[in-house]
Amino acid sequence: MRGALHVCALTACTVSSVDIETPTDIDTPPKEPGIHFGWVTFLAAIGVVVTFAAFWGPFIPGLGDNAVAVWQSIFTNFGVGVFSAAVLLLFEPKLRNVITKTVSKTVTDEVKKDVREAVQADIEERFASLEDTISSRYDEMLATQQGLAKDLVSNFTHERVMKLFREASNLSAIDAQSITVHGDAAPDDFLIVRFQLRFPDDVPPRDPYTNEPTDSEHEALHVAVIPKSASPVEVVWEPGQDFVDVAMALAKELNFRRIRGIGQRIEWGPILARLEKGLDVAVNSSMKTQDALPLDGEVSAFIEGSQDWYLTTAGLYCPEISYHLPGRTFYPKRRPGSPSATVTADPVLEMPEGVNSETEWKYASGLAKSRFTFSGYSF
Repeated sequence: MRGALHVCALTACTVSSVDIETPTDIDTPPKEPGIHFGWVTFLAAIGVVVTFAAFWGPFIPGLGDNAVAVWQSIFTNFGVGVFSAAVLLLFEPKLRNVITKTVSKTVTDEVKKDVREAVQADIEERFASLEDTISSRYDEMLATQQGLAKDLVSNFTHERVMKLFREASNLSAIDAQSITVHGDAAPDDFLIVRFQLRFPDDVPPRDPYTNEPTDSEHEALHVAVIPKSASPVEVVWEPGQDFVDVAMALAKELNFRRIRGIGQRIEWGPILARLEKGLDVAVNSSMKTQDALPLDGEVSAFIEGSQDWYLTTAGLYCPEISYHLPGRTFYPKRRPGSPSATVTADPVLEMPEGVNSETEWKYASGLAKSRFTFSGYSF
């Protein structure tokens, strides 16, 4: 028993003398452990000597047969144990290297797996959070933009209309920051009213000295009444000015030019209602919201009659009958052998099926013709 204790103690001392990797060695590749030949030789020699001495018991005088057997057993066990320790110490570096690599690989694989799972979980969590945030922003934007023109007539102020036109322009909803609606109920004598956000005539779009674009803050709201057979009458809607004053200024100027007397008052209620509807359709069709009308291009005019007509930069639309007249229908055509595009005869337009009013059709198609045949606007 004491021999075994001595072997364990000696083995523990031997192991404690071996270099052990510290946490600071993790970042550097471990060195191949060497063989402790001195300790191996020392322990092997002790083991051999003690084991050999066990057989000299019978030659010691005064020891009985029983004592010799006991001491012989003790020395033999101790010697064999020490010699075994020497053998283990001889192969210890190889064993330790194998065990270290095995444990390190196992631990590394587990750590990689845990890190991979943690990173994947974090990515999924972040992505889900990001996706939810983006989705909520979409909902907020849609809710805000969809309601831009809501209840415009009941709150028809300069600040509200200016903000609406800027937002509609940012959404590419209206053409040239402008939209026109008709004023009179009789479709054969429509009075056109145009609302436009642009620079005043005395403000150039670019600085004449630096050629830098003029700040958009200088843009102003222009309201124009365009009679059927006369030049437009236009006034600037100043910030803080009540729209009543704008309407009266237009009435005075129309009367002064003997285009429309004050007694032939303009009914602004239906005009503003059409403006609200036209802008609402333009904004929603631009954002492709649910239930939005399938209009391509920026809206430039809205005609309300027995059926609604929309003139856009892509053509003329009547959503009620799913009708679309492309703007390229009116583009100049090449004559055979002509080197350049030459205006040919006007295209023959047949009234589409489902149209309720021929008068409205002629008026709407006439607007489309004037819009796409000539450069610029004739209204």
